Amino acid sequence: MNTVRKELEKLIEASDFFRNNEHEPNVGDMDCPEVPKGYGTRGQSLYTVFITKGHDNIYRCAFEEHRPHSTANLEEAIRHVRHHHFNHCPYLCVPTNGDQWYASHCPFNLLYSAKG
Repeated sequence: MNTVRKELEKLIEASDFFRNNEHEPNVGDMDCPEVPKGYGTRGQSLYTVFITKGHDNIYRCAFEEHRPHSTANLEEAIRHVRHHHFNHCPYLCVPTNGDQWYASHCPFNLLYSAKG
């Protein structure tokens, strides 16, 4: 599995969607690489390859071996991987002052970074 994750990391970092801060494809989509098929959750973000689900129905980040991020919510786990491990910010947020800001999991986080 680590080989698959390493291969997918390289594909993501070289992809147009990542470089352009566009939304990533879902596992099984026509524009999704073949690598995550069979490893990620079909119909969900390709970042699900980097998430494990335990017998306790808790999702854990596969990047953090000793103290993994854990949550009962798959979307929250995806946001964690997208933001903390890839710094991928596909969501455009426009605050009330009209400036465009990008956030990795808007509107759920309060940490915004300017697109420059």
